[in-house]
Amino acid sequence: MKYPLTLRHALLAGCALSLVSTPALAQDAEEETARTSGNVIIVTATKRDSTIQDVPFSINAQTEEAIIRSGSTSLEDLSRKVAGLSIQNLGPGQSQVSVRGASAGQVVRDQPGVKEQVGVYLDESVISLSLFTPDLDLFDLDRVETLRGPQGTLFGSGSVGGEDVNDGERYGGRLAVTFAAGDSVTITPRIIYQKIEAGGFNRQEIFNLYYNEFQTTPGIFNEREQYLQLREAFEDETLIADLVAEVDLSGVTLTSVTSYTDRKILVSRDASALTGSVSVDLGYPDAGVLLPSNLRDTTDLEGFSQEIRLSSDDAGPLQ
Repeated sequence: MKYPLTLRHALLAGCALSLVSTPALAQDAEEETARTSGNVIIVTATKRDSTIQDVPFSINAQTEEAIIRSGSTSLEDLSRKVAGLSIQNLGPGQSQVSVRGASAGQVVRDQPGVKEQVGVYLDESVISLSLFTPDLDLFDLDRVETLRGPQGTLFGSGSVGGEDVNDGERYGGRLAVTFAAGDSVTITPRIIYQKIEAGGFNRQEIFNLYYNEFQTTPGIFNEREQYLQLREAFEDETLIADLVAEVDLSGVTLTSVTSYTDRKILVSRDASALTGSVSVDLGYPDAGVLLPSNLRDTTDLEGFSQEIRLSSDDAGPLQ
C-alpha cells in the first residue's frame, strides 16, 4: 500500500509540502499534465481526493513514475525539480526544508519555542518539528505534493575531523494495518521508527588551538581536515505513531487523525578548543588548557495532535 508524504508551507496564513506514502514528488501542474499525456493525477492537497487541475492554488505533484524516470534517489534530488522548493542537507537527521524562502526548521537550537513556517506531512500526520525536520527513509512514496500558497486552515500544526568522521548508520521501519468495519468504517493504525547514528560532523578547520602554524611543531590543515581531542557524534531517534479513522455518513465523511511523535536528539561535540582558549585568557597553566571538554546538547521532543473533520464527498458545486 502506498502513502503520501506532504510538505506544507505556511507563510503566516500557511503553505505546505506533502509526502504521500510510496515514492513520488511534485511538479508544476502544467508540466505534469503534459508528462502524463492526459492521465489524471489525483492529489490530496485539499484534504480530499481531487484532480490536480481542480486544486485552486499553486501545487506541484510528481508521481512515482516521474521520480523513477528522473533518477532521483532522495528528496534533495527531487527538490531541484520543483520551483520554490529547497531542501538543504545539514547532516544526518537534519534536513531543512524551505518553500519560497520560508523555512521548516530552526537551525538555532536554543529557540525551541519558535514554530516553523513550513509544515511537513507524511500522509495525514505532521512530522516537522521546530528544530530539524527528520529525513525519513521514504522507500515507498506514491507522490510528493508541494503546496505553495496559504494553507493555514488546512494544515495548522507546525505550519503555525580529518579522517573517519563520515561513518554512520540508519535503520528503521514502518508497520501499518487497515481494518474495515463493514462498508462505512476504516481504521488504520501505523507505527514508524527510525534511528540515525553518525560519527562526526561535515565541517573543516582552518585554525585550531592545538594544531596551528604558531606552535613549535606547526600544523597545517589539509582540505576537509579536522583536529579533535574527543570523538564527536550525532544521534536522532524518531518514533511516530498515528491512527486514522474514516466513517462514511452517506454524503459526508468523518475523519479522525490522532498523531504522537517522540524524538530524541543528541549532538556531542569536542569543545576542547573553546574551553582551552578561555583557559588561556584566564591565565591557566598548560595542563588546564589541554584538558579535553565535551559539549553534549540533548533535545527530547514529544508532540501530540488530534484532528477531526467533516467533508462532503459528492461532486456538487458546494463542498
